[in-house]
Amino acid sequence: MWHQYTNTSPAPPLTVLFDEKGTPVNPYIEDTTLVFPEDVVVLVGEFTAVGMVTYHSNGDGTVNVYDVPSHWHQDRMLL
Repeated sequence: MWHQYTNTSPAPPLTVLFDEKGTPVNPYIEDTTLVFPEDVVVLVGEFTAVGMVTYHSNGDGTVNVYDVPSHWHQDRMLL
């Protein structure tokens, strides 16, 4: 999966995470309407610049890939 969607070889050290159906796509906001519609696997590179691949296996050799950024920019409220 990593090589197919990032075109980097060899793969860097990766962390594998699992998010359940209904998990917010952006965990840093309170909007609960943007959630994963199915369980997903998240492959995360050692550094954010390396990237991230989020996908769901359909169990038949196909996958659904979700285009999720590796980091989120947040507006800061100035006091």
